[in-house]
Amino acid sequence: MAKRPVHWFEGMFLKPHHFQAAERWARERIREAEDWLQPHDWGLRSVQIDEDALANRTLRISSCQARFKDGTTVSVPEEAALDPVELGPALARRERLTAYLAVPAWHPARPNARREATEDAPRFLVGPLEQPDENTGGDEEEIEFRNIQARILLDDQLAPGFETLPLARIERSGGDQAPPRVERAYVPPILGLDAWRPLQEDVQALFRQVEAWVDQEAAQLTGRKVAFDSQVLGDAERILRLSTLNAASAAWRSFLFTRGLHPMAMYAELCRLMGQLAIFGETRKPIKAPGYDHDDIGPAFAIVMAEVRRLLGTLGRVPFLKRYFKLEGPRFQVALDPDWTLESSKLYIGVETTEIMDAECDAMIRSTDFKLGSGDQVESIFKSGAAGLAMRPLTRIPPELPGGVVYFEIVRNPEAWKDVVRAGTLGLRFKLDKGKFLSPQMLAFVSPATGRTVNLQFAVFVVKPQ
Repeated sequence: MAKRPVHWFEGMFLKPHHFQAAERWARERIREAEDWLQPHDWGLRSVQIDEDALANRTLRISSCQARFKDGTTVSVPEEAALDPVELGPALARRERLTAYLAVPAWHPARPNARREATEDAPRFLVGPLEQPDENTGGDEEEIEFRNIQARILLDDQLAPGFETLPLARIERSGGDQAPPRVERAYVPPILGLDAWRPLQEDVQALFRQVEAWVDQEAAQLTGRKVAFDSQVLGDAERILRLSTLNAASAAWRSFLFTRGLHPMAMYAELCRLMGQLAIFGETRKPIKAPGYDHDDIGPAFAIVMAEVRRLLGTLGRVPFLKRYFKLEGPRFQVALDPDWTLESSKLYIGVETTEIMDAECDAMIRSTDFKLGSGDQVESIFKSGAAGLAMRPLTRIPPELPGGVVYFEIVRNPEAWKDVVRAGTLGLRFKLDKGKFLSPQMLAFVSPATGRTVNLQFAVFVVKPQ
């Protein structure tokens, strides 16, 4: 039927056709404008499935808001009542089925409204309601309204003459007596991410993973005092990775929890993040992500989110672990995790200072007659003058470890190391006639070479096998 505005003029003889044509014109203009502004403007705005009824093999929709491709909107239960559908017979024949919200299509050449339901399924049922004069609040009059005849159809019940919209995909559970369930991987057309909880939960879980990675990496970079001009191998890449995820985290936080976030907008952000992270992957380029398909949202989201998680997992492998020595009585002490003392783990003592070179640091520490051993034995080792564990300066820093630190390798004397494994601690004891503790983890020494005071922090660094 042609879309033309009604020509109104004074003295015209009004018929229902005039008002119907005017309403159609206005409705079509609105639908067309919405479609031009947002091409994917059909789908569920919200849906609530009765879980108790589903457990009894019945599909009952408690509430639903939806927009069909022809622009028709339906709100359940405000505007329409949906009869529940028995799922038992259909699920006995096959493992899964798709349920649809359906309304009779509008036809220009046949009845679209009746006062009684008939087999040819009119689009509207007409019924009266008492309505007051809204100015006075009284003077009620009976007004006839059209009620849209929405219903639930299963995929084997679809027939011409209906506008349809997928509601959910239902699948049989494993056991014969187990209740059916909504298939989590299937996502019907939706108008907002919050309309389909499984997808919303998956995206928010990925956001939390991104934030956790940002917190972890930022703490490590600030802990190591990594600067933009760092010359340590790998630092520039780590800064770039953190910058990428900082941008994603800040952007996602601004819109992810807003009402009605369209899935196409979220998919574009996921693809953007995947592309930015791809440079850190093995191939240095992104996978070919599928195009957005509003009628089949789930597969595209699953592919891109899986790739983002894979790339995050690669980034998330921390090359080393670090823990500071802290003052315990007269000694420095640090707790060791059980797997840190395994033969496959490499354990180093790191001295953080920016004031002296490696050789001067080594000479200064040796001038203190230090002793290294388990936390509960290092005091007796120091007083008796026993050997304990030795520390050997590293001439070549392993690529996993950060720069700007003076490293010592622990020489694992069998007897002393046995006590370390048993106690799960390392202790350092110094002769402090030329030094003092400034804080629980900061020690000030007077350099024998220059006579100036130098601040030092001691930490244990662990590199685990990948």
